[in-house]
Amino acid sequence: MDTTSPASDEPDSKPSALQTLWKLVSCELSRRLGVAEFDRWFSPVNLVRMEQEALWLSAPNTIYSLWIEENYLNELREAVCLHLPNHPPIRFEVTSPKEAARATDKEGPVEVIDLFATPQPEPIPTPAPQRTKTVSDNGEPADRRKWKASGSAAGLSDAYQFDNFVVGAANRLANAAARAVAEKPGRTYHPLFIHSSSGLGKTHLLHAIGWDTLRRRPRSKVVYISAERFANEYIEAIQKHTLVAFRKRYREADMLLIDDIQFLSGKEGMQEEFFHTFNSLTDRHKQIVLASDRPATEIREIEDRLVSRFQWGMTAEIVAPTMETRIAILRRKRDERGAHVPDWIINYIANHVTTNVRAMEGALIRAATLASLNEDEHALDEQSLGELLVGFTDAENARQVSIHEIQEIVADHFEVSIRDLTGRSRTSRLVEARHMAMTIAREKTDLSLSEIGKAFGGRDHGTVINACKKINAKTTANPAAKRTIEFLRRSLISTGSSRSRPGYNQRDRDR
Repeated sequence: MDTTSPASDEPDSKPSALQTLWKLVSCELSRRLGVAEFDRWFSPVNLVRMEQEALWLSAPNTIYSLWIEENYLNELREAVCLHLPNHPPIRFEVTSPKEAARATDKEGPVEVIDLFATPQPEPIPTPAPQRTKTVSDNGEPADRRKWKASGSAAGLSDAYQFDNFVVGAANRLANAAARAVAEKPGRTYHPLFIHSSSGLGKTHLLHAIGWDTLRRRPRSKVVYISAERFANEYIEAIQKHTLVAFRKRYREADMLLIDDIQFLSGKEGMQEEFFHTFNSLTDRHKQIVLASDRPATEIREIEDRLVSRFQWGMTAEIVAPTMETRIAILRRKRDERGAHVPDWIINYIANHVTTNVRAMEGALIRAATLASLNEDEHALDEQSLGELLVGFTDAENARQVSIHEIQEIVADHFEVSIRDLTGRSRTSRLVEARHMAMTIAREKTDLSLSEIGKAFGGRDHGTVINACKKINAKTTANPAAKRTIEFLRRSLISTGSSRSRPGYNQRDRDR
């Protein structure tokens, strides 16, 4: 008989604290992602234990853990924060579903901590008289846990800090400026404007600035947000008549970090709101850091008064990393993930993916996944790696393509007209073709989401985002769909030279 639970005759029938927490988190994730997406990736996942240093989730294999970390980690963190605000970092371990269920159900030292009960006195060791700092069981100071909680509340990801930012000739200036801003916010560079092509580390530096600022000044109010989310919150505030609270959050910040500021292009109302937010923070000598995929002067449809303010302080560009830096980045990513990828594969990826760090990491994840599935890293050769890196290599991304070329290739493959592709028909074949074309357009062109949507019959940016998500999910679950989109990508490359020759004449797919 369990004497520790006298109020219950059947203690095993009561859900554990971990089960209750995971049920609440699952409900929130299902709401955010949709039932189908949640079932596909989270149904085999369980919360198995909570320790001081980590909240451990089980996954049936590395494919699930890597995919969730790459695509849903922010949503997962936010869902956990709703019910456990000061949670430790989320980590994954590969465990069979049966073992995970047993780990969740069994009684143990972690289960004694009831996450939802009213706090009750409990026997804890009396701290030594000479101790002056509150320290957790694993030796982590309480102020470090507060620092992590503050960063999470600010919207920062603990994966992006100065300690794991690999510095090379391509990003040395941006890194130095970022560190200077974190050391003396509002006094060194105001604003700091970082720009580069996609996937070269802008977002990493924004998060790192936020973390370092909170480490130096724990009571600072730091806010990180993307320009798209800023715009969505502004619209929501208008609809719900909460503009006062919206402005208070951003205009009373000590440091405002805004990613993808080019998203404000063409949005006059958002630009007006941000203009006043910028001025308010400037008047109070607070720090603003902006990131963009292009220089301020090249952002289309943006007011001159904003462009001039973006150029007030320091502008730092990040360019493609050198070979040595690429290898260093890949080795660090490999070590952080504990992946078993030999150096020759690291060198192969660094040689073939040179212009996008995010693409390099994606290629590394694919290589690690294939190696884990084969349980033999030597099963990979250059031929299989070449097939594995479809969509990442420079040969595929070097040539600039137009959205019309993409529409022609996709229309030709699906045997439809471009008029049908951009029209309003909702037949399953046309919807799949349209979604694939939008996804490739997002990968292969520099057009904004809104511009891509306009090219497909005047659709909005949300439709493009939804199309890309659906294609990503479909190609993950359906090998035939994956082969189709990879064929379309290769077709776009192989036909590029012939399309660009004078006198090339393709039949009109619009007829």
